[in-house]
Amino acid sequence: MQKDLSFIENKWVYDNDKAGNSLNTIFQKIFNVTLKINKFHLEKAIRRVRRLSEAPGYEVLSKYCEKEFTAKVDGINIAVDREVVTKFRHNSKVENLSNIDKLQISPKVLQRL
Repeated sequence: MQKDLSFIENKWVYDNDKAGNSLNTIFQKIFNVTLKINKFHLEKAIRRVRRLSEAPGYEVLSKYCEKEFTAKVDGINIAVDREVVTKFRHNSKVENLSNIDKLQISPKVLQRL
């Protein structure tokens, strides 16, 4: 069971299986749009996710990104390298960004994808 789960700060637990990990999917969507996100935009984005019953704070989210995406974290920014971002969901041909997601993103941002 320890191989299936990971812990952050002995309070937050997440599934190591990327297919069942909502937090991983959320970050893949975010990083498909931008490779760098600041604390305030991240917290706002996470609060909008209905699949999370309780949203962890920036410290926990940044530790998750460091661990799972080898992200570089400074005081208010999280940045990842393009190589850790996938266009498709784990073991799937379904894109991380749905058509609805793409409609909600500005055309300038989509041109960079």
